[in-house]
Amino acid sequence: MDSFVVDKLTQWQLTDLVDSFKDEGIDEESFLLLDEGTIKQLIPKAGPRLKFLKNFSGFSQDIRQILTGSTEGKLILESLDEENVITIKQRRCLVRILVSHLVEKFGDSPTSETKKSLATALIQAFPCLKDESSSGTVSN
Repeated sequence: MDSFVVDKLTQWQLTDLVDSFKDEGIDEESFLLLDEGTIKQLIPKAGPRLKFLKNFSGFSQDIRQILTGSTEGKLILESLDEENVITIKQRRCLVRILVSHLVEKFGDSPTSETKKSLATALIQAFPCLKDESSSGTVSN
């Protein structure tokens, strides 16, 4: 198990879960892919599971906070909340806002895991943005 998982569980005051996550081979990549069914299986007791879910869902709230920091971001949120879709121009602006956040918070070279974490949080917050293609690129 990598330090990301231990750090998150420690940060969330859920160190009792470290052994379970280790036994199941949960690393950063699989942690970011957890869904409610897997979480329920991994954390059978309701109390710790609810605490975990509260913190885990906080990832998507981080995206909203980043976007509300700019006028353009607020307009993108409005489009996503009301219409469940954004234009290509808004998508490019969204990428600029999130990349700017990454550089500001993690420096010029954020790790690929950090970038994946942000991308996963974005898709968790707004599933309509998920790219179903294998390339991950936007076609014009």
